[in-house]
Amino acid sequence: MRRAFIVAGCVAALVVAVVGWGYWHAASHAVLDVSINDVSLRTDRQIYGHVRTAAITFRDVTGTVLATGDIDDGVTAARHPTLGDCRTEERAASSSRDGMAAWNRCFETKSRWLATWARRLRSVTVRFGDCRIEQTPVSLEESRDA
Repeated sequence: MRRAFIVAGCVAALVVAVVGWGYWHAASHAVLDVSINDVSLRTDRQIYGHVRTAAITFRDVTGTVLATGDIDDGVTAARHPTLGDCRTEERAASSSRDGMAAWNRCFETKSRWLATWARRLRSVTVRFGDCRIEQTPVSLEESRDA
């Protein structure tokens, strides 16, 4: 009987630890997904097209720059002030264990950094081609699924 209590206690402690780690990770890490649509790319089959290449400046409510980034072939990346956008590490991740380790370190640092400012994001300036759109309002959606 005592052994059953010990096992149950260990299982309960493990469950609490896993749930606690998951909550901490979700609260301290972020991933930013940006979608920019262009109504001038309208066709008979769609009401807008996705911007494939652009430069983005992320701003808070006062207009202060939080980060810069870009869209390259439809993939959005914010640039960390010292690490950049982790794309080089991401490409190297599939070719070696060292590459994967470098990508994991870069992604870990970048996802923690995103969590420090993502909720303050209120507008973006977007530049693509000859077009520059200033202080476009942003709608934020939060999810803790991933």
